[in-house]
Amino acid sequence: MKTLRIVLYVLKSTRMLACLLLTESCLAVFANETPLIITTCDLSAVSNLVEKIEASWPKDPGSYFQKMEQVCRELANSQKLPIEKYKLFQKCALNVLKKDDSLTGTQDSLYIKQNICIQLSEQSLVPLADRGTLNPVLFDAAKGLASMLRGLRKEIIPNFKLSPPPVINVFPPIRPKGEPVAAGMDPMAIKDPVARSAYQKAIEENSAKTRLLSRQRSLSDIEPILKERILDFFAYFMQHGATKEQMDVLVKDAVLSQEERQQLLKK
Repeated sequence: MKTLRIVLYVLKSTRMLACLLLTESCLAVFANETPLIITTCDLSAVSNLVEKIEASWPKDPGSYFQKMEQVCRELANSQKLPIEKYKLFQKCALNVLKKDDSLTGTQDSLYIKQNICIQLSEQSLVPLADRGTLNPVLFDAAKGLASMLRGLRKEIIPNFKLSPPPVINVFPPIRPKGEPVAAGMDPMAIKDPVARSAYQKAIEENSAKTRLLSRQRSLSDIEPILKERILDFFAYFMQHGATKEQMDVLVKDAVLSQEERQQLLKK
């Protein structure tokens, strides 16, 4: 019996040591700017790591979104998270959802926010706790989701259509005398300053059209997916102690239509 107790103690100590070593290793990995891998054994160490990532905003928005996505994924790595771990995950997720993803210049960060929204709306992650403890936590999550849905809907342009649409290669709008021109050519190859400037402006306008088209398509793809997830989470919250006042706030924040309100009541 004494031998068994010694073995159990050694195993427990070894596990704790391994956890600490892994956490230290993760912080070193982050400092060296190599691919981020974290453990969640030591939540205070993860909190410190998150503070460092938050400090990088908005200097390096692309890196910020990638690292925070990894942090959220690691924290949400099991069902029925312990309450403190869930709160840290929720804090990280809500921080990401508040950030302006357009600063990265690509749609990747928008899809990262979509993934984090899906994680935040995952009911299986919600801790086992009494309603009094859970209510403010769930309400915060629901408000973050409502704000995300409202932001998507505000940015979507109804019946969006570009005319004329963007092209792959822009043709110089002014043909300089004595100079051959072709679609997609280097603007610096045009000697005439007026023609070159007009061509550069046309390229910039076409690029802006391309970005706008890509953005609107992404928003239109994401909105219906998140709407269903968010309505499901609202329904879950209703079944787990949400007050009428809280639901009124969420319905207003999410800009739910009358049809969507009816859909919510039927869930």
